[in-house]
Amino acid sequence: MNYKKIKLFSVILLTVFTSFLVYLVVFLKFGLNEIQSLFSIAGSLSIGVALLTYFYKKKQDELFATIDQITFFREKIILEWDEVQRYIKERNPGFISSRISLQNQTIDFIRKEFSVNFNRQLAIFFDAEKNYPDIWMDGTVLDKHILFLNMLEEFSLKVIYSKTDENPAFESIHNTFVEIVEKNAVALLFMREVKAGNQIYSTILSLYKSWQKKTDKVSFIKNLESFGFITKKQKETLYNKRKEKFGF
Repeated sequence: MNYKKIKLFSVILLTVFTSFLVYLVVFLKFGLNEIQSLFSIAGSLSIGVALLTYFYKKKQDELFATIDQITFFREKIILEWDEVQRYIKERNPGFISSRISLQNQTIDFIRKEFSVNFNRQLAIFFDAEKNYPDIWMDGTVLDKHILFLNMLEEFSLKVIYSKTDENPAFESIHNTFVEIVEKNAVALLFMREVKAGNQIYSTILSLYKSWQKKTDKVSFIKNLESFGFITKKQKETLYNKRKEKFGF
């Protein structure tokens, strides 16, 4: 039942009730007490229709908000991330993209637990030894990171504050969102803890924490071995090569 049908139903119900009321008063000689009782029933019906209309409208608003947010993610966020990666690879053709899990969202923790990937992500825009004794920082790359992270924060704010984060429609982008955040983990925490020194990008981290729990951790290499495409020894070799290359 859509909004127009609910309004039509309300008009028809009111017309029928009014006609019925006239019939009762004129032909059946209903008194004041009986009429008051009928009005109480009518009031209850009106409240019911109003509540039905409200919840339907709320559901429709949530649906439209979710569609807009997914469209923004696919048409803006993903394209901007592709642009950032393209620029990085142009400056550093040997760049290897890597991920860092953010269960603990501090630089000290990820530097210790994911040292290889941490250094890879950091070297994109900062290297204390590259121009020693001066500090080398690629401001252009960092600016591109900041622009992208601001867009990601805008998306996260829209999702969190419109309370659509639990909508099943977002399942199609859970993995992509989590992957993008993990590939920008060092830049995000660098800006948050080192350069800004405040709680910027908190909404990104909040949404990441919520969606990370829902992401599918399927291992392609493990599945190849499970379905008999490769042997157990080949699987172990592939895992070792991946660890050497990507750090996980």
